[in-house]
Amino acid sequence: MGLISWAEDKFDEVTSGAHTAPTPQVNSSPPTQVQPQVWTAPNVSGNGHITVHRDALTNASDVVKRHLPALDAAINRVNAHDSAFDSLMTWETGSALGGNLVAAVEGFASASQQTSDAHSQAAQNLSDTASTYEDAETSSTQAVGNVRSQLPSSSGGSSASSGNWS
Repeated sequence: MGLISWAEDKFDEVTSGAHTAPTPQVNSSPPTQVQPQVWTAPNVSGNGHITVHRDALTNASDVVKRHLPALDAAINRVNAHDSAFDSLMTWETGSALGGNLVAAVEGFASASQQTSDAHSQAAQNLSDTASTYEDAETSSTQAVGNVRSQLPSSSGGSSASSGNWS
């Protein structure tokens, strides 16, 4: 049986009514209402402390920044070859092919530039985040030092007088 005769048989089967779709089964009762789950805050297991590894943020930023020149160089190489398709434009088929190739190159260049910009922004955000946490830690340490300096010293061994603030 050839492909055409098989298709004709299937067409005849569908149009003649010999082929029937299965009948869907429906329950007699509506579905029950789903109750929303109660939200609870996630447990970060930090015992009230959040640890930010600024060196990890800085390292990630540095790695992204190191790769940006290679990405930019690839974009520049593609853009430099944009005019290489001009010779195709002298004949009809080549013109259509050249137009498609130029559109593809321009699309690649645009997407690559957006990727480069996004990576650059991500690297800057990582650096800024590391700097912000460092500034916050410095400010907190200074604030604790200021509070400690205003507490009266005592020989009772309290955490303030024993220097256990940091």
